[in-house]
Amino acid sequence: PFKVRAGWLAAIVSGQERVRAGLSIDVPVLCLMSARSDLSTAWNEDMRRADTVLDVERLASAAIHLGAHVTVARIDGGLHDLV
Repeated sequence: PFKVRAGWLAAIVSGQERVRAGLSIDVPVLCLMSARSDLSTAWNEDMRRADTVLDVERLASAAIHLGAHVTVARIDGGLHDLV
């Protein structure tokens, strides 16, 4: 099982805060994500075709803070960590 360590969690929170504040990336950015999330607590077959870890709507909203030229591509049936 995956152990959540304080340093790992602190790095995630810090990174999310930096993105929220804006990164001003000056080259084109491509964000790939699943077309949908399924954050159900009990297994269902739809989980085979969705991100079961992250809320893709929040990801897409956060993507606009990466830079001036951002493309968000939603992949139908995409899972967590597409690439």
